[in-house]
Amino acid sequence: MGTFIGFWFIGALIAGMAFRVRAGLGMWSSYRMLGDGGLGVEWTLITVGKTFVWPVVLAYWLLNDRPEPRIVFNEKAARRRQEAERLAGAPPQAPGGEDPADTGVAVLGSGRRLRTMLDLPGCLALLEQLADPPRPGIPPVLPATWQWRDDAPAPEASVSFTAGGTVIVAAFWPEPDRTVFGLYPVDDGPDRLIIPLIGHWKQIDTSLGSIGTLDAGTYGLLPPRPVPGLVPDILTAAGLPVEPAGLADVGERMQRMVLGRAGQFLAVRDATLAARFAEEHRTSDPDVILRALAVWDPGVVPHLQDLYFRARAILLETTPDGRPAIVALIAGTLSQP
Repeated sequence: MGTFIGFWFIGALIAGMAFRVRAGLGMWSSYRMLGDGGLGVEWTLITVGKTFVWPVVLAYWLLNDRPEPRIVFNEKAARRRQEAERLAGAPPQAPGGEDPADTGVAVLGSGRRLRTMLDLPGCLALLEQLADPPRPGIPPVLPATWQWRDDAPAPEASVSFTAGGTVIVAAFWPEPDRTVFGLYPVDDGPDRLIIPLIGHWKQIDTSLGSIGTLDAGTYGLLPPRPVPGLVPDILTAAGLPVEPAGLADVGERMQRMVLGRAGQFLAVRDATLAARFAEEHRTSDPDVILRALAVWDPGVVPHLQDLYFRARAILLETTPDGRPAIVALIAGTLSQP
């Protein structure tokens, strides 16, 4: 009997370490179920249960062609599971029938899939609470424009925000009594799927649970679209009349600010290219400029999401004489930011 218990104990110890490694956690990394970087109650309970009955789990695993774990926590483990599904004949993660003109789309890596009893407005309100505080005048959670690249149902809503210094994109699938959502960190680090925000969310909303991952290549982020009514809103907020001359003035200033920001991204690698881009798009609309920039480097797309709101915030900043910047700009007492 003692021999059997000893054999079972050694097997359970090895199984526990194997579960951690295969989920992408590493053999000796610290463990936390809740809080910052928490692994979640679901994964913990399932893993403990499997560890106790490890001989049964081992037999099942061998008889079913050694399947990859459903819940994983880093990019390497997610890619391993994705490759296993591909070899097993599963549908490809990004449908080949897409328009090949995919340039300008930031195709994101894998994401965490979660479920909560909150409805969509409740989820968005909580994200606004948990996101990093932005620059004054910029919403903490921004609407996203996306391209769904999978055969599974597309999300009904999507937003982007920054948490812990990392840009994260959230996609939502609302259901009658709950909301399923995914979090796609833009960071490429090896532990990118260990997202501290999940632990912070869990401290407020105990119904939150991890239900797996979303494969790399399923979500494509596009440059932000112009915000409807933004230009007249700037005039109104500055106390200026909404008239054709003012609309044209603010519109031109917004265009120059967007073009200037695009030039900053381009100049990092090639100053000549930045100058040529500026000349070619001297009179282009802001959305045309951003699409062209995204074609040059889709990797900048996640960092453009707040651009229109950032321009609004700059134009409405209070100058030393107490006026909004746009008022001073129109009056000629302040140079273009």
